[in-house]
Amino acid sequence: MLKAIFLGNSGCCLFNGKTAILLDAPNRLHTVFDAVSESEMDEILQKEPPFDCLRAVLFSHRHSDHYDKKRLQSLLAVYPDLQVFSPSGATAPSGKMIVGGIGIEYTSVAHSGAEFADVPHVVYWIDMGDQSVYFTGDALWDKQIHLDIWNGRTPDIGIWNPNFMNHPEGRELMRMCKTNILCHLPIFSDDVLGIGRKAKTSVERYGSEIPDLVCVKEYPLAVER
Repeated sequence: MLKAIFLGNSGCCLFNGKTAILLDAPNRLHTVFDAVSESEMDEILQKEPPFDCLRAVLFSHRHSDHYDKKRLQSLLAVYPDLQVFSPSGATAPSGKMIVGGIGIEYTSVAHSGAEFADVPHVVYWIDMGDQSVYFTGDALWDKQIHLDIWNGRTPDIGIWNPNFMNHPEGRELMRMCKTNILCHLPIFSDDVLGIGRKAKTSVERYGSEIPDLVCVKEYPLAVER
């Protein structure tokens, strides 16, 4: 059984009973979105379960609401063998890696928003053994781009940015997954960009169409599937 612990913004820990990986965490406090809290960071650094099985940290991109270099260095001081992947301008368009028996594929997909088009950004297909997870970060919601990455497969669990819920193409992708988790929502901070309000409206209108939809409304939040 897969366990996902959401730690702030789109940051989460995936754990399959043997191996844990962090995605877009630990991130720092941001003016719009929520950070991994100090208490949660302490649990990670003190190797509290399931973080005692932490083997890798993966980032979709290096915006400050997803990535924090200083916190990452603190993590590496405690977990010196940690595998870290963060896309840069030199990153290949796609690639694969194995971490503790977990198969990870990354593919470059543009960050949503024309102003961020040049930001190195990837999405992840993660094979946890008996379940697959698709992690989108801040990716563009173009349906065909993601179907090409899936290549005939369908993720068991999709972890989505609210933009996917807010656009018809994104909702089409979500309807193909068995479980859908909507994160990257401003919970404690002010919803200055209106992202939370838009997502709430989309969930009220279309939520019944989306299989097993979970909205992250608190951190930390543990989801088991």
